Amino acid sequence: TGLKKVRQDEDNMFFQDHSMWRWSDFTHHPRVVTYADRTGVEMADLRMPGSHGLTLLKMGAEFDCRQGERVIFPKYLSQVHPCHHLITTQFSLYIVDERFPS
Repeated sequence: TGLKKVRQDEDNMFFQDHSMWRWSDFTHHPRVVTYADRTGVEMADLRMPGSHGLTLLKMGAEFDCRQGERVIFPKYLSQVHPCHHLITTQFSLYIVDERFPS
């Protein structure tokens, strides 16, 4: 059918939140994707066959975020640079280069 499920989440990524908001975006490579909800952001490389993806970046509870800090806006900055991403939270602004995610 051409349709392949690569991820399914039953709950929020990092902590309980009542928001049903979810975001997903392709990155520089079409098999590297970003997933987000209000509790965090994850970038995964899905190029390995039969894999759920290699985590390149996980930003949320275990990252340098304040307790309960919410993701407001993740954006792929393709017009600025093909490997850059902007992630804004309630208190912080992050620019991530997917070639050097950590």
